[in-house]
Amino acid sequence: MPNLKKEYTGHAGGIPGLVRITINASGRATRVEIDDLIFNKEDKDLISKLFVVALNDAYDQADEDLKTNLIDKMKDVYGGNEGIKIMNLSDFVKPPNNGEGN
Repeated sequence: MPNLKKEYTGHAGGIPGLVRITINASGRATRVEIDDLIFNKEDKDLISKLFVVALNDAYDQADEDLKTNLIDKMKDVYGGNEGIKIMNLSDFVKPPNNGEGN
């Protein structure tokens, strides 16, 4: 099994970066850091939080669009809702016959 890092940090504006955005392995923003050269501390904290919310909102929109398009594509391939069957565990496992013959 691959050994994924728990967090990834992107940098912009030089090294180590005037802006740094950290995401988790699911692609969700967890932290935005803005260098003091750009904003004062009070503005920086608020803007950092707004960046995280905005990034995750964009992620949610993209995720929802992907799901909708995938469902529509599956309907095209399998002939609409009638062609899509949700499988249950009972579709794969026969219940015991409780000693009542075959």
